Amino acid sequence: MFDHLILRYSKYLRAVWRANVSLNRIDELVRHFVLQLKMRALGLLFSLAFAERSPLEARDGAFWLDGEKITLVSGSIHYFRVPNEYWLDRLTKLKYAGLNTVELYVSWNLHEPYSGEFNFSGDLDVVRFIEMAGELGLHVLFRPGPYICAEWEWGGHPYWLLHDTDMKVRTTYPGYLEAVEKFYSELFGRVNHLMYRNGGPIIAVQIENEYAGFADAFEIGPLDPGFLTWLRQTIKDQQCEELLFTSDGGWDFYKYELEGDPYGLNFDDVLRANYWLNILENNQPGKPKMVMEWWSGWFDFWGYHHQGTTADSFEENLRAILSQNASVNYYMFHGGTNFGYMNGANFNTNDQTNDLEYQPVVTSYDYDCPLSEEGRITKKLDITRTVVQEILGFSVPDERPADPEIVVYETTLASEAGQLWRNLAQAESFATDKCIAMEWFPTNEGRGQPYGYALYRSQASFPKGNMTLDGMDKSLSGRANIFVNQESMGYKF
Repeated sequence: MFDHLILRYSKYLRAVWRANVSLNRIDELVRHFVLQLKMRALGLLFSLAFAERSPLEARDGAFWLDGEKITLVSGSIHYFRVPNEYWLDRLTKLKYAGLNTVELYVSWNLHEPYSGEFNFSGDLDVVRFIEMAGELGLHVLFRPGPYICAEWEWGGHPYWLLHDTDMKVRTTYPGYLEAVEKFYSELFGRVNHLMYRNGGPIIAVQIENEYAGFADAFEIGPLDPGFLTWLRQTIKDQQCEELLFTSDGGWDFYKYELEGDPYGLNFDDVLRANYWLNILENNQPGKPKMVMEWWSGWFDFWGYHHQGTTADSFEENLRAILSQNASVNYYMFHGGTNFGYMNGANFNTNDQTNDLEYQPVVTSYDYDCPLSEEGRITKKLDITRTVVQEILGFSVPDERPADPEIVVYETTLASEAGQLWRNLAQAESFATDKCIAMEWFPTNEGRGQPYGYALYRSQASFPKGNMTLDGMDKSLSGRANIFVNQESMGYKF
């Protein structure tokens, strides 16, 4: 190891000598060398210090960690939905609730906003989030996608995948596999030192997400089992040796099988909790029962009533699951916020018209879960503390963390305003002979427009009377606001 670093250092010095690089640059290279030396040495020390650690295993109908049985009681927190200055508060409250594990997704589209350009800083510093969890004594369930669902923009896929007009996500399409492999190389290169075998808190890694439900959704076609096999091997190729698992709805999970990897179920139906867990046990004998997503509340759509579950129903569900000696992950424990244009959307069939309805998710991702969007402890969190002590005998922290201070701001009056059509006249524009998706716009240095609004303008002459626009049901994805001579005619989903 040290010979390798010295060789690299000598190459740096030769490059400096030949290029006559400034002393500042030499100093920078020396610091880089020393940092690498420290990181390699630290990694070696971790390997020695934690050589006796026994990773998470799924056998004999239970989870085992360090050779002892463990019931995982986990909660979902999406770091990318929570400003980083609140991370410690949210994780502390998760531990206060009596949970021993935190689960997180990874949002590919935020970490790689443009192909080959990565961002793991600020609110996207997933490494720091995991480190914080470890410092609090929490285990981590790591779900790196590439598809995450999560009511998130395109399930976490980056928009630039659409630059390939033949792209087929979640399949063995070569262009998709290449993009996933490059992202995984970057991601796992940053988090591998946080794996349990290396002294970190990550005890298990999920392969994809609810893959069995993908093909069924709109009769897309049969599952591509080769994709999951490839993804499983790709994760292992990134030096990830922790337990791998999958998760699907109880009605879907049996549609595929990955050699030896345990399933987790996703549901919220207290009346059928025993039913689903018995099916799980019968289909993977000898493996532990795990509810990977127990929906502790629900999310909201634009134009619909607020969704949620009662505290009584919540408690009944939790008791039913834990009484079955099952592990559980709350989806969600703390929901956070859909910032920017990252809120996802669903399609649902209208019971009366049988048409598909577009259902965009709102900005708030409160989810009616134990810790509210603003970080306030709810009755569901207090119920959790009671139940895990009664059924599992868990010890819980005594000191109750403070709720956030709520500030009511004074009304502010706007003193100036901009006129929409006047401002649009200043926007970048181009002419085209056919309507194209904004991801393919010849703008942004040829990278198209990732998110937001686009103005499509055309001229036509019609006699007075009604005008009909045909074909929008098939061609429109999202929402269109329609104007004629700058006058609003309404909108269409």
